[in-house]
Amino acid sequence: MLKQRIVTALLMALPVLAVLLWAPPSSTIVLFTLVLLLGAWEWSGFIGVMQAVARAAYVALIGIAIAGCWFYLLPRVTLDHLLLVVLAWWLLALLWIAGRPQFVSGLLAGVAGVLVLVPATRACIPPICLPPSAVPSE
Repeated sequence: MLKQRIVTALLMALPVLAVLLWAPPSSTIVLFTLVLLLGAWEWSGFIGVMQAVARAAYVALIGIAIAGCWFYLLPRVTLDHLLLVVLAWWLLALLWIAGRPQFVSGLLAGVAGVLVLVPATRACIPPICLPPSAVPSE
């Protein structure tokens, strides 16, 4: 199983590197968004959603949140502020899981997915791909 995952990762790394190195910036945005949406599909299975329609609805929710982050938050929030909020969330989640893992319901794990996947999409997009209003001035 691990061998198959490693081979798959290596095969997927080649197109990702090609996009990062030679494709226009808009392709980078599309690639990272698609990868994170695939992550949302996997996360929905992690939280116990097994029906394809419900999993697709979770992916759509993540997609809408990513679009909202792109069109609404980007011009108003710098990456530094967003990443500070995400860091605070990760620390809270660490304490939550370490202290009371039995209190992790499917709903809360779904919310955690939103709080992990949406900021990760924003953090993975290089500044060259962002609209000028979203790039903080030095």
